[in-house]
Amino acid sequence: METFCKQADDKTNITLQRYVDDYKCAYGTYTLWCYLTAIGVICGPLFLPQQFPTDAKYPFSVEQHPLKGIIYLHQSLVGLQVSAGMCIDCSIAILLFYSAARLELLAKKIRNVKTECELDACIKLHDEILR
Repeated sequence: METFCKQADDKTNITLQRYVDDYKCAYGTYTLWCYLTAIGVICGPLFLPQQFPTDAKYPFSVEQHPLKGIIYLHQSLVGLQVSAGMCIDCSIAILLFYSAARLELLAKKIRNVKTECELDACIKLHDEILR
């Protein structure tokens, strides 16, 4: 992908930028809300009558201070990991947009095909995009 973007001409860059511009707000908002939700849950015990961010039951006493802090830290880190995992969806979508943009550019090339050699080149490019 990096090589393709570095070697792209202006028409290709415009197409790629259009895909980014169309969806950057939606995916930025989604990512922000994932992390804000996790931070809200992590800060819950500061405002609610509960000890930890999640309602977990432990088979041992959690009232001792170092253990209580470790459990709180662990639950907080897990919450942030879950948010990061949900944000992977955005990364996958960006990769799909990259493929969609390349297929759109290929469709434009196919519309302008005049010879059999040009068509063969388009077929090879299509195979490359699908890999």
